[in-house]
Amino acid sequence: YDIKVINQGTGPCTNVVLAVSLADGTTTAGATGPTTARGQGQQISFDAMPVLAAKGETVYRVRVQGLQAGDRKLRVQVSCDEIRTPIVKEENTRFFKD
Repeated sequence: YDIKVINQGTGPCTNVVLAVSLADGTTTAGATGPTTARGQGQQISFDAMPVLAAKGETVYRVRVQGLQAGDRKLRVQVSCDEIRTPIVKEENTRFFKD
């Protein structure tokens, strides 16, 4: 998954944090981004990005491996100091058995 975070506001966002939740039946196969990724179980979190400029963007990459065939959801949550409620997005993926 390529996760693009865009600051659509007119001012900078500070302490931008991205967290990813993997569905049962999947596992992480790697994660990269502008900050260090840390994984524990079905969760991946990235260290805070100090500043994302107004109209700026950055990309996080998360590789996921399906352990079982079927539909699985990836849930992404982005937060920063300037927003009170985190932004949440889900992506559905269908995995097939080899």
